[in-house]
Amino acid sequence: MRNDGVSKLYKPSQIMDKINKGLFALNIICVVLSCILSDTPLQVTRIFQIIFSLSFVIIEILDDGIFWYEAEHVRRANCIQNAFQINLTEYKTTGYYNNDLAPSLSKYATNTFESHFFTTHISHKMLPKKIVEVIVALLVFVISCLCVASEITVIISEAIFSSFVMLDAVGLIIYEIRMKHLYDKAFSQFVSVGITKPEQKIWLLSYVVEYEAIKAHYRIRLDEKIFNQLNPQLSKEWDELQQSIVIS
Repeated sequence: MRNDGVSKLYKPSQIMDKINKGLFALNIICVVLSCILSDTPLQVTRIFQIIFSLSFVIIEILDDGIFWYEAEHVRRANCIQNAFQINLTEYKTTGYYNNDLAPSLSKYATNTFESHFFTTHISHKMLPKKIVEVIVALLVFVISCLCVASEITVIISEAIFSSFVMLDAVGLIIYEIRMKHLYDKAFSQFVSVGITKPEQKIWLLSYVVEYEAIKAHYRIRLDEKIFNQLNPQLSKEWDELQQSIVIS
Protein backbone atom coordinates (compact mmCIF):
# COMPACT_ATOMS: atom_id res chain seq x y z
CA MET A 1 0.00 0.00 0.00
CA ARG A 2 1.39 3.40 -1.01
CA ASN A 3 1.80 5.98 1.72
CA ASP A 4 3.63 9.28 1.37
CA GLY A 5 3.92 11.07 4.69
CA VAL A 6 6.04 13.84 3.17
CA SER A 7 3.31 14.94 0.74
CA LYS A 8 1.43 16.91 3.42
CA LEU A 9 4.39 19.28 3.71
CA TYR A 10 3.74 20.38 0.14
CA LYS A 11 0.14 21.39 0.93
CA PRO A 12 0.95 24.97 2.06
CA SER A 13 2.95 25.50 -1.12
CA GLN A 14 0.11 24.08 -3.22
CA ILE A 15 -2.34 26.43 -1.51
CA MET A 16 -0.09 29.41 -2.23
CA ASP A 17 0.18 28.31 -5.84
CA LYS A 18 -3.62 28.26 -6.13
CA ILE A 19 -3.83 31.71 -4.52
CA ASN A 20 -1.34 33.05 -7.03
CA LYS A 21 -3.29 31.58 -9.92
CA GLY A 22 -6.29 33.49 -8.59
CA LEU A 23 -4.25 36.68 -8.27
CA PHE A 24 -3.00 36.17 -11.82
CA ALA A 25 -6.59 36.02 -13.10
CA LEU A 26 -7.72 38.98 -10.96
CA ASN A 27 -4.82 41.06 -12.22
CA ILE A 28 -5.86 40.39 -15.82
CA ILE A 29 -9.43 41.47 -15.00
CA CYS A 30 -8.12 44.69 -13.43
CA VAL A 31 -6.04 45.47 -16.51
CA VAL A 32 -9.08 45.03 -18.76
CA LEU A 33 -11.21 47.21 -16.47
CA SER A 34 -8.51 49.89 -16.42
CA CYS A 35 -8.95 50.27 -20.16
CA ILE A 36 -12.72 50.78 -20.06
CA LEU A 37 -13.44 52.55 -16.75
CA SER A 38 -12.96 56.18 -15.86
CA ASP A 39 -12.71 58.51 -12.84
CA THR A 40 -13.19 56.95 -9.36
CA PRO A 41 -13.85 53.34 -10.47
CA LEU A 42 -10.66 53.52 -12.52
CA GLN A 43 -8.61 54.68 -9.53
CA VAL A 44 -10.00 51.83 -7.38
CA THR A 45 -9.20 49.32 -10.12
CA ARG A 46 -5.63 50.59 -10.37
CA ILE A 47 -5.17 50.24 -6.61
CA PHE A 48 -6.34 46.63 -6.75
CA GLN A 49 -4.10 46.06 -9.75
CA ILE A 50 -1.08 47.13 -7.71
CA ILE A 51 -2.19 45.03 -4.72
CA PHE A 52 -2.73 41.88 -6.80
CA SER A 53 0.58 42.25 -8.65
CA LEU A 54 2.70 42.81 -5.55
CA SER A 55 0.83 40.15 -3.55
CA PHE A 56 1.67 37.65 -6.31
CA VAL A 57 5.37 38.49 -5.97
CA ILE A 58 5.36 38.40 -2.15
CA ILE A 59 3.65 34.99 -2.07
CA GLU A 60 6.18 33.63 -4.57
CA ILE A 61 9.07 34.79 -2.38
CA LEU A 62 7.55 33.42 0.84
CA ASP A 63 6.77 30.10 -0.77
CA ASP A 64 10.30 29.76 -2.16
CA GLY A 65 12.00 30.63 1.10
CA ILE A 66 9.78 28.84 3.60
CA PHE A 67 7.19 26.27 2.55
CA TRP A 68 8.72 24.83 -0.61
CA TYR A 69 12.20 24.66 0.89
CA GLU A 70 10.99 22.82 3.98
CA ALA A 71 9.06 20.25 1.93
CA GLU A 72 12.03 19.64 -0.38
CA HIS A 73 14.40 19.43 2.60
CA VAL A 74 12.35 16.63 4.14
CA ARG A 75 11.95 14.89 0.76
CA ARG A 76 15.73 14.77 0.34
CA ALA A 77 16.17 13.37 3.84
CA ASN A 78 13.43 10.81 3.28
CA CYS A 79 15.06 9.57 0.08
CA ILE A 80 18.30 8.92 2.01
CA GLN A 81 16.30 7.39 4.87
CA ASN A 82 14.60 4.95 2.52
CA ALA A 83 17.82 4.07 0.70
CA PHE A 84 19.92 3.32 3.78
CA GLN A 85 17.17 2.23 6.19
CA ILE A 86 18.04 4.83 8.83
CA ASN A 87 15.87 7.36 10.65
CA LEU A 88 16.51 10.94 9.58
CA THR A 89 12.97 12.30 9.77
CA GLU A 90 9.66 11.51 11.43
CA TYR A 91 7.92 11.41 8.03
CA LYS A 92 7.63 7.93 6.55
CA THR A 93 6.89 6.67 3.07
CA THR A 94 5.74 3.27 1.88
CA GLY A 95 5.70 2.37 -1.80
CA TYR A 96 6.89 5.84 -2.85
CA TYR A 97 10.12 4.35 -4.18
CA ASN A 98 9.81 1.04 -5.99
CA ASN A 99 12.93 -1.11 -6.12
CA ASP A 100 14.07 -4.16 -4.16
CA LEU A 101 17.74 -3.28 -3.77
CA ALA A 102 19.40 -3.72 -0.41
CA PRO A 103 20.19 -0.54 1.58
CA SER A 104 23.10 1.06 -0.26
CA LEU A 105 24.29 3.89 -2.46
CA SER A 106 22.92 1.92 -5.41
CA LYS A 107 19.44 1.98 -3.88
CA TYR A 108 19.76 5.71 -3.17
CA ALA A 109 20.72 6.42 -6.79
CA THR A 110 17.94 4.17 -8.11
CA ASN A 111 15.40 6.01 -5.93
CA THR A 112 16.69 9.23 -7.47
CA PHE A 113 16.48 7.77 -10.97
CA GLU A 114 12.82 6.91 -10.35
CA SER A 115 12.05 10.47 -9.24
CA HIS A 116 14.08 11.75 -12.18
CA PHE A 117 12.00 9.66 -14.61
CA PHE A 118 8.76 11.25 -13.38
CA THR A 119 10.27 14.75 -13.16
CA THR A 120 11.55 14.68 -16.74
CA HIS A 121 8.22 13.68 -18.28
CA ILE A 122 6.06 15.99 -16.16
CA SER A 123 8.26 19.09 -16.60
CA HIS A 124 8.18 18.56 -20.36
CA LYS A 125 4.38 18.53 -20.33
CA MET A 126 4.35 21.76 -18.32
CA LEU A 127 6.11 23.81 -21.00
CA PRO A 128 3.12 24.74 -23.25
CA LYS A 129 1.05 25.99 -20.32
CA LYS A 130 3.96 28.02 -18.97
CA ILE A 131 4.61 29.63 -22.37
CA VAL A 132 0.95 30.69 -22.50
CA GLU A 133 1.31 32.28 -19.05
CA VAL A 134 4.32 34.28 -20.24
CA ILE A 135 2.46 35.54 -23.31
CA VAL A 136 -0.47 36.61 -21.13
CA ALA A 137 1.84 38.33 -18.61
CA LEU A 138 3.55 40.26 -21.41
CA LEU A 139 0.20 41.30 -22.86
CA VAL A 140 -0.89 42.48 -19.43
CA PHE A 141 2.25 44.59 -19.13
CA VAL A 142 1.92 46.09 -22.62
CA ILE A 143 -1.78 46.88 -22.14
CA SER A 144 -1.01 48.48 -18.77
CA CYS A 145 1.62 50.68 -20.39
CA LEU A 146 -0.84 51.76 -23.07
CA CYS A 147 -3.87 52.29 -20.86
CA VAL A 148 -2.33 53.72 -17.69
CA ALA A 149 0.87 55.31 -18.95
CA SER A 150 0.52 58.17 -16.46
CA GLU A 151 0.42 55.82 -13.45
CA ILE A 152 4.07 54.95 -12.87
CA THR A 153 3.27 52.88 -9.75
CA VAL A 154 0.98 50.62 -11.75
CA ILE A 155 3.59 50.22 -14.49
CA ILE A 156 6.28 49.30 -11.95
CA SER A 157 4.06 46.76 -10.19
CA GLU A 158 3.09 45.16 -13.51
CA ALA A 159 6.74 45.10 -14.61
CA ILE A 160 7.69 43.24 -11.43
CA PHE A 161 4.74 40.86 -11.85
CA SER A 162 5.56 40.12 -15.50
CA SER A 163 9.25 39.67 -14.69
CA PHE A 164 8.49 37.01 -12.09
CA VAL A 165 6.27 35.11 -14.50
CA MET A 166 8.89 35.32 -17.26
CA LEU A 167 11.74 34.26 -14.98
CA ASP A 168 9.69 31.29 -13.80
CA ALA A 169 9.09 30.23 -17.41
CA VAL A 170 12.74 30.66 -18.41
CA GLY A 171 13.71 28.67 -15.32
CA LEU A 172 11.36 25.85 -16.33
CA ILE A 173 12.80 25.74 -19.86
CA ILE A 174 16.39 25.54 -18.61
CA TYR A 175 15.35 23.08 -15.88
CA GLU A 176 13.68 20.79 -18.43
CA ILE A 177 16.73 20.87 -20.71
CA ARG A 178 19.16 20.10 -17.88
CA MET A 179 16.93 17.37 -16.47
CA LYS A 180 16.57 15.71 -19.87
CA HIS A 181 20.33 15.87 -20.51
CA LEU A 182 21.06 14.34 -17.10
CA TYR A 183 18.33 11.73 -17.56
CA ASP A 184 19.85 10.57 -20.85
CA LYS A 185 23.19 10.08 -19.09
CA ALA A 186 21.51 8.21 -16.24
CA PHE A 187 19.57 5.97 -18.63
CA SER A 188 22.82 5.10 -20.40
CA GLN A 189 24.53 4.14 -17.14
CA PHE A 190 21.64 2.34 -15.45
CA VAL A 191 20.22 0.54 -18.49
CA SER A 192 22.42 0.63 -21.59
CA VAL A 193 25.79 0.08 -19.88
CA GLY A 194 24.83 -1.19 -16.43
CA ILE A 195 26.43 -0.39 -13.07
CA THR A 196 29.03 -3.16 -12.85
CA LYS A 197 32.35 -1.46 -12.04
CA PRO A 198 33.52 0.02 -8.71
CA GLU A 199 34.28 3.40 -10.27
CA GLN A 200 30.67 3.66 -11.45
CA LYS A 201 29.58 3.80 -7.82
CA ILE A 202 31.35 7.16 -7.61
CA TRP A 203 29.36 8.28 -10.64
CA LEU A 204 26.16 7.29 -8.81
CA LEU A 205 27.00 9.73 -6.03
CA SER A 206 27.83 12.45 -8.56
CA TYR A 207 24.52 11.80 -10.33
CA VAL A 208 22.43 12.14 -7.17
CA VAL A 209 24.19 15.37 -6.18
CA GLU A 210 23.68 16.87 -9.65
CA TYR A 211 19.99 15.94 -9.75
CA GLU A 212 19.33 17.52 -6.35
CA ALA A 213 21.40 20.57 -7.31
CA ILE A 214 19.27 21.20 -10.41
CA LYS A 215 16.06 20.88 -8.37
CA ALA A 216 17.31 23.19 -5.64
CA HIS A 217 18.68 25.79 -8.06
CA TYR A 218 15.61 26.20 -10.28
CA ARG A 219 12.92 25.51 -7.63
CA ILE A 220 10.39 24.23 -10.17
CA ARG A 221 7.08 22.97 -8.77
CA LEU A 222 5.73 20.07 -10.78
CA ASP A 223 2.14 20.69 -11.83
CA GLU A 224 -0.11 18.59 -9.57
CA LYS A 225 -2.84 18.28 -12.19
CA ILE A 226 -0.42 17.07 -14.86
CA PHE A 227 1.14 14.67 -12.36
CA ASN A 228 -2.26 13.14 -11.54
CA GLN A 229 -3.05 12.78 -15.23
CA LEU A 230 0.25 11.13 -16.13
CA ASN A 231 0.91 9.15 -12.96
CA PRO A 232 -0.90 5.89 -13.93
CA GLN A 233 0.87 5.66 -17.30
CA LEU A 234 4.25 6.79 -15.96
CA SER A 235 4.02 4.31 -13.08
CA LYS A 236 3.42 1.52 -15.55
CA GLU A 237 6.33 2.65 -17.72
CA TRP A 238 8.61 2.89 -14.68
CA ASP A 239 7.73 -0.66 -13.59
CA GLU A 240 8.85 -1.84 -17.03
CA LEU A 241 11.95 0.37 -17.07
CA GLN A 242 13.25 -0.75 -13.69
CA GLN A 243 13.31 -4.34 -14.91
CA SER A 244 15.99 -3.23 -17.37
CA ILE A 245 18.22 -1.59 -14.75
CA VAL A 246 21.51 -3.46 -14.33
CA ILE A 247 23.32 -3.12 -10.98
CA SER A 248 25.75 -5.70 -9.69
